[in-house]
Amino acid sequence: MQDKIVKLKSYDRVDEARLDQQVLTEHNISSSIYDSTSAQVLPMLQDVSESVVVMVFEKDYEKALKVLSDYHQYDGGVS
Repeated sequence: MQDKIVKLKSYDRVDEARLDQQVLTEHNISSSIYDSTSAQVLPMLQDVSESVVVMVFEKDYEKALKVLSDYHQYDGGVS
């Protein structure tokens, strides 16, 4: 059985998504970045209307939210 992939967070800019992806990687959470062109290749993303999103495995979703919330709390950014 495959793990389900879910949307974690949407972004206006890909560099913001990459920063959060790096933070997740440092906490051993696998993630992928998809943009609007990804939906053309991956039909499961057709419902994703945001320009850039970070996707994670459903099993990591809660941990990923906490990691990013903590990170943005201390960097002064918006979570």
